Amino acid sequence: MKKSLLIRKEDLFFYIALIVYLSMAMILDTAWFGIINFRPFEMICFFISVGSLILDNLFSRRFDNMPLYFGLLVVFLVVAVQAENIRYLVLMILFIISGRNMDLDKILKVSYFVIMFFVAFTVVFFYLGVFNGIEHSFYRQGSDIFRSSLGFSYTAYAPHYLLTLFMIYVYITRNKKHVLLQYCIFFLVGIWFYIETNTRTAFYVLILLFALALINRIFKIDVAKYKISRFMLKSTFFICSIVTFIVVLNYPNNISWISDLNRLLNYRIAYAYDGIMRYGISVFGNPVEFILSGSQYFYIDSSYVQLFLLYGPIVFLIILILYTLLMCRNVDEHNTFGIIVVGIIAIRGITDPQIINLAYSPFILSLGSSMAFYARKRKMNIVSKTGKRINSLGVIK
Repeated sequence: MKKSLLIRKEDLFFYIALIVYLSMAMILDTAWFGIINFRPFEMICFFISVGSLILDNLFSRRFDNMPLYFGLLVVFLVVAVQAENIRYLVLMILFIISGRNMDLDKILKVSYFVIMFFVAFTVVFFYLGVFNGIEHSFYRQGSDIFRSSLGFSYTAYAPHYLLTLFMIYVYITRNKKHVLLQYCIFFLVGIWFYIETNTRTAFYVLILLFALALINRIFKIDVAKYKISRFMLKSTFFICSIVTFIVVLNYPNNISWISDLNRLLNYRIAYAYDGIMRYGISVFGNPVEFILSGSQYFYIDSSYVQLFLLYGPIVFLIILILYTLLMCRNVDEHNTFGIIVVGIIAIRGITDPQIINLAYSPFILSLGSSMAFYARKRKMNIVSKTGKRINSLGVIK
């Protein structure tokens, strides 16, 4: 049965928050920021998103214990106003809570159209010359390779948004036939973006996603069929994070293949190691200062290393567990396209910082639904074993 694309009125505030947030996040990533100063509107959009999510939870009663919810929210907001990283984390928590019982496909479709609009709008105006004199193209350091920004504030943004669009498309069309032409179009646009921006990691991952999705379309492989593959898939995020830290911490040992990999990844391993040595490890994270231009450039691209330093091991472990639950759900449901997309998120996290960035990974909104899924499953197991009943509030009696 075909799902309706219409938004239910009880979900309206959630989608207002989502569209407002995605729109502002994408505008700040484009050269439009050089024409109009959108920075004063950033905090306004934050409070519009937060307010919409609060109203969403209030009217739809997505949270069972409302006094506890609002109590925690007040504490978080007081802290969030003071620190940008915490502010973003609070907003993501609100989004995850609000989206935990919603239709993921519908969320992804709305995200897809918002991201597609801003990417197309920005690229078209870039070729029309609107950003002449303010766009952020440059030559790759130490070479004569020119990297075009395609109208964004950094050359890597457009290819990564394209990768996100392809990930969403692969997932929302998992039950449809005759999508190979669309796959090829995404791949060709990916080649075009790579030629223009010379952004390697996004292109490598896009090739991997294209290959895996195409293979699954042709051969319809159930990768969750065997015990060993199920175990490996469910451990994907922990495996990727462990491998990342092993490679980064071994960087100073002059291992030839790590040095070669570091150069291939534009010195990402070196910057990650420098970040760990410079800021150390704190239980609740450290305020890491990133320098995005000039000779003192410093940025940690790996999501795993960045999250560990910014938020500390506790929050880092919670994020890994939530993403692991998301992978487990797709494995348990034998959703091969879901496994591919979530696996791409895990692999992408090794070299790029978008693992909890809503604009680049709207799949973060399904973390809450996976947690709710296993909570309901646990309750049903208890009911089947004890004969108890679940009341209207979902409490076992």
